[in-house]
Amino acid sequence: MGLSNSNGIYRLIKTAERLLGSPNRASAMTDSHQHRQQMSQITDSLKSIIKDINCTDLYINEEQPNLTALKPKNKNTVYYYPILENNMFTLGIFAFPPHTHMPLHDHPQMTVLSKVLYGSVYCQQYDWRTTPKLVREAGEVSIQGQVDYLGESVITSQSQYKTTLPHRGNIHSFATKDEPAAMLDLLYPPYDFRTRFCTYYKPVELDNNNNNPTNQTSSTSQPIVFQSYSATEFNCEPGSPHTGLTLLRDEILKEFNKLT
Repeated sequence: MGLSNSNGIYRLIKTAERLLGSPNRASAMTDSHQHRQQMSQITDSLKSIIKDINCTDLYINEEQPNLTALKPKNKNTVYYYPILENNMFTLGIFAFPPHTHMPLHDHPQMTVLSKVLYGSVYCQQYDWRTTPKLVREAGEVSIQGQVDYLGESVITSQSQYKTTLPHRGNIHSFATKDEPAAMLDLLYPPYDFRTRFCTYYKPVELDNNNNNPTNQTSSTSQPIVFQSYSATEFNCEPGSPHTGLTLLRDEILKEFNKLT
């Protein structure tokens, strides 16, 4: 089959590799105005490509797109299909069965571009209002801080993309309703176990019940308090074998290795 410049995934990877490589990667941990401006320009270039990616680019049959053929263990199980992972970025697909919920989580010092391939994904977003602190309770240490609710959006295949920035909407949750959905994610820089790891959050119980995010609106002045937790109820598992995605991944790895 072979990849070419007409394939959106090929163009996305080539552009990400070019723009996120050295010297940009060397300054990934800086927070200067110049670096933010540089990353904004890179993100704009990647947005212009990811917005047009569809199932065809991923060798997914649009008439039978469901990537969640396995019966989920519970309503908190999603499936992950890796496409390409390196020290510059991670590209993969999250497949959501119907009535699935991915709990609140963050992407520290990272940018994420998300493109829904099919179905509808409901996203709630939050920002830290204050710098979170380490809290010790009953011998357990957690991260705790006040957040502002930015609102809920519905992302579909007709949406161009969703952008998660290091300083805007970096804490969010995802959910589906009656239909399955799949979402392509480009994350840069990727997670690592030392400085950029995923943390899950839940609202801290308050006596006045004002801490329930479902009671909040984007104009609510009362802050919400989030606390990190282990999210043991959530499962992110490898997706069931998919012929098209396996072929695509093999071609991408072959092309990527040739280019690097």
